[in-house]
This record gives sequence, C-alpha cells and structure tokens, in this order.
Amino acid sequence: MNSQKELEFQLPKGKRQLQVEVSIRFGNPKFGDCRNFGICKMELASDRNSSLKKKQQWSRAILKKEKEDLWIYFIKASMDEKTSALNFGGGFFFIEKGKKIRGEIAEELEMEYFIFNQGKYACMETGEHLIVKITS
Repeated sequence: MNSQKELEFQLPKGKRQLQVEVSIRFGNPKFGDCRNFGICKMELASDRNSSLKKKQQWSRAILKKEKEDLWIYFIKASMDEKTSALNFGGGFFFIEKGKKIRGEIAEELEMEYFIFNQGKYACMETGEHLIVKITS
C-alpha cells in the first residue's frame, strides 16, 4: 500500500501537490526522552517497506502543504493502540512545546522552515488516517 499515492488529489494542470512522507516521534522536544505531548522528532521516511511497523510513540505520516497550512495525515496502521489513544484521544492532538522544522523536510515542501506552534488541534479521523491541520 502506498499511502502517499492515495493522498494525491486532482490538481489543475501545471500545479503539483507538495507533500512528503515522514516518521514522527511523539513527545515534548524539551525533554531528551520525548515524554509528554507534541512532536519531539521528525525525519524523512527512509524505508517505505517498514512504514507500517508499529513502534511505541512513533507514527508514519504524510505532510501536505496547502497555502499557508500544513496538514498532517498520521497513518493509523503505523501506530499501536496505546500511542493512538494517548496522542489523539478525545479528538485532539496537543502540542505541548512548539517546534521549528527546517532542512530536508521543509525543502521538500518548498519552504525555508515551518513552525508547529504550541496548542490543541482538532483531529479528523478517516479509515486510514488521523488528520490534523496546523496553521503557522
């Protein structure tokens, strides 16, 4: 299953969708052990074949840029039940401490950087994804 392909929507000719597949470690980046809530670490997904291996407090996700917003499509099949319940229970995703993303991930989205601001973000759920819209 190629999750990124599934999220490619029909765009007008000459337009392309900016998206990238990443691995996300949940937690507060302030703590070395990534405890609590938010986005502690984010890296480009390197091996698509391992995309659905479940690791506690990790998720595969697709970042999709739309104007000034960034949509995060967390792949439910890549999370264990505890990780999903802890980070998305109650229909919200909480970012305890803001985090600036730059480098390769930002470049893939044709951005210099993107800031995940501290806050409580509504979460939408589909059969395969938990979706969060982040406004910078």
